[in-house]
Amino acid sequence: MSTSIIRQQTSPKMTATRTTPRTRTTRMTTRQAISDICTEVVKKLSSDSEASISEFEKQTTCDTTNLEELARSPWTLGMIYPLNKPKEFVLINFNDSNLIAVEITINRKCSHSLQTLRSFFFQWIPIHYIQDLFRNCTNEVSFRKLFCDPMVTYNISYNEHEVFPYFSDVGIYFTDDLTHCTAQFKSFIERNNHSLNNNDINFFLRNITACWKFMYFTNQMNIKLHVGNISSDQGPFFYGILFSSKRAFYISSKQHSCIEHFFSNNYLDDFTGITAEFFLGLDYIIEFTSKTNCLEVRPGCLNGQESVVEIPDKAIAYSRVVIVGEVIAVNTFVIYLFIQKDQRSPVTVILSALALSDTLGAIVMSVPALVSYVQNYHHIYYYDDTMLAYVFYFNYPQCAVYNFLANIKHCFHLISVLITSLLCLVKTSALLFPMWSNRYLTSKVSALMCLFILLFSLALFSPILKVAFYYESVNGMCCGNSLLTPYFKHTYMYMYLTSNICICLACLVVFACTIYISCKLTILRRNLPWTDNEVVQKRNRISTIIVVLICIIFLISELPYIILIVIYLLMNLSGIYDAYTLYNWVSPIADLVLLIEFSLNFVVYIGMSKQLRQKVWKGIRKKIKC
Repeated sequence: MSTSIIRQQTSPKMTATRTTPRTRTTRMTTRQAISDICTEVVKKLSSDSEASISEFEKQTTCDTTNLEELARSPWTLGMIYPLNKPKEFVLINFNDSNLIAVEITINRKCSHSLQTLRSFFFQWIPIHYIQDLFRNCTNEVSFRKLFCDPMVTYNISYNEHEVFPYFSDVGIYFTDDLTHCTAQFKSFIERNNHSLNNNDINFFLRNITACWKFMYFTNQMNIKLHVGNISSDQGPFFYGILFSSKRAFYISSKQHSCIEHFFSNNYLDDFTGITAEFFLGLDYIIEFTSKTNCLEVRPGCLNGQESVVEIPDKAIAYSRVVIVGEVIAVNTFVIYLFIQKDQRSPVTVILSALALSDTLGAIVMSVPALVSYVQNYHHIYYYDDTMLAYVFYFNYPQCAVYNFLANIKHCFHLISVLITSLLCLVKTSALLFPMWSNRYLTSKVSALMCLFILLFSLALFSPILKVAFYYESVNGMCCGNSLLTPYFKHTYMYMYLTSNICICLACLVVFACTIYISCKLTILRRNLPWTDNEVVQKRNRISTIIVVLICIIFLISELPYIILIVIYLLMNLSGIYDAYTLYNWVSPIADLVLLIEFSLNFVVYIGMSKQLRQKVWKGIRKKIKC
């Protein structure tokens, strides 16, 4: 309907309207009105344009001596970072999207203000307070707003550096998950043919996304590196923390001269007064690694779940190897001797199982630490105040294997403790029920009891088999699965708690059996209707001394582990983490004392039993004759 009406009104077949003088006057008046309106609009547009330009010039002020002119509010907070430039340059990141970053240029005449400013590095302070620091040298300092000049254009490309990916030419990177701001900005520059000006960058950071919160500059010294004693003979391995994201990264080298050269740069200055800490920017790492390949730089896991294993100090580690060699040699001979058919007895079967458990436990406890010092010495971080070191395993599945070995040693320790308590129970039952023991405690029964202890211990420590599924390779790093962390934390806590309870109960059993055997051989024999002769009394005294000596050696070797149990309970159940330093001291000593016990077990048990001594000498003579 409306279409046909329009066509009728514009049809050339319409009858022409007659023009009158009155109509002409009306048309002239209308044209004049339109002309006046157009003129007014042009004036208005011109006025608005001048106002807009003036406002734009006001908003795009890039350089000033008054920092408060660049911010919306004098209470805007800024965090101060040094730059990897001459020390007069300082960068401030703000919590205001209108003012992303400002670079400060300070004249040497204003060095006293720079010294004051250093005390506020990496801290949030109000913008008006920063301005007050330069009140006495206003003309010697200038503030330059970054990404301000719209005429500046960048030819940006994405560089997948091994530490953190960054964008060249503009010199920025993002510290959130790589699948967000980094990927979005990469896509943004590709859509714009890699050519962006400051307006484009501001539009992306503040309008399209909120990535200004996670943006940092490659020359921004926001990386704190813990270096310790660089000239030390200990391994050249250091870890750093990125202030902005709290993400760790690691620097190591097999060449000590490479590390010294890395730290010889003048820009690596100690801003905190702590000689063990340095601050540097990402561009220094990028420049150094591009010139030489002697430095190994690895980023930490995004979830902070790196594979770290505690190992003893180097001196303790090599001392362990010597003891392990003795344990392997002696226990191998003992096992070979006692498995002979004519040497088998309930006690020798238990001693063979104990020797096997001690040997495997000693190997698992010592060999991985030795291998770490030989192959991964440049991935070991030392603490000066303890006898512990921490080795970082970056490659998968190496990390899973070493974490498995670090946990399975506790399983063999539990087996050894339970077998020792079983041996004491067998000795005690022989005194309490001699007839029953001779009839029912056979070699087969002893073997079955040892097998039960083995299966029980392996079942208790079976959760450590899942460590292979806990660690995974992420961007070349061995990282733990954060989704499985709560499961492993609670499972390990109950696993070790049950194991420690079993060890404590076994210690009580050994102690009780020792008291009974000692009393049975000495005090309780006074109630007999006859009196022992001197030979019997001497034999009983020797046996009592040997039994007590075995108990003392066993309890002393287990005492450090009991202390560790108490520390563990204080840290995990009571929340007292101040005991962690004590834990670092006791842990390597506990393993060393346990290895010493492993090496003494055979000697002590041989000294306890005349029958065992006779069997050993008989076996030795038989092998010599052969």
